[in-house]
Amino acid sequence: MNPNIQDLIDRRKRADRFNKLPGAGKSMMGCGCLGIIFISVAAAGGAYASPSVYGPYLLILFLIGLTVFLTGKLVARTAAGSYQARLHQIRGNSAKSEELSDFLLKNLENGQFGMNGEYIGILGDIRNQHAVDLIIPVLKHANPEFRRTAVTALENIGDERAVQPLLELLNDKDGTVQKLAAAALKKLGWEPNP
Repeated sequence: MNPNIQDLIDRRKRADRFNKLPGAGKSMMGCGCLGIIFISVAAAGGAYASPSVYGPYLLILFLIGLTVFLTGKLVARTAAGSYQARLHQIRGNSAKSEELSDFLLKNLENGQFGMNGEYIGILGDIRNQHAVDLIIPVLKHANPEFRRTAVTALENIGDERAVQPLLELLNDKDGTVQKLAAAALKKLGWEPNP
């Protein structure tokens, strides 16, 4: 495989992985906030030791949570920016863009979507019209992550051939897939009949 293609795929994987990072920070921040509230209420009621005993520990927990949260957001933005910059660079070179499309389309034809569907996502990001017929069957894949990626890719491509298959996903068992399908249909200009 061409190193440029592998680099782009790796950047997409990192961006997807890091976008899920801030959740850990939010959880820790939430724990710190709840701890502060609990001790404050308890101390006000006189039921427990004064906040001066627990206060420093709770503040440290809160600050750790805040640091993890902000670091996660920064890393996610950096990874996404790195992927977008590389994608833009490849789009600007028609030979590289064609090579990338050929590689991804051949893999989709063989039922290979990448580890987390990144091949589908990249085809959507480059708005490859030839990929629509290969992405539509992925909307019925057992893995909801693949269905989500396929919906987003079809939304990005913006081809009206995707409307009917997306309508079927409004009743998908995965709530996120339903929401993504509704947003994609709206972007494609579909409106329900009154």
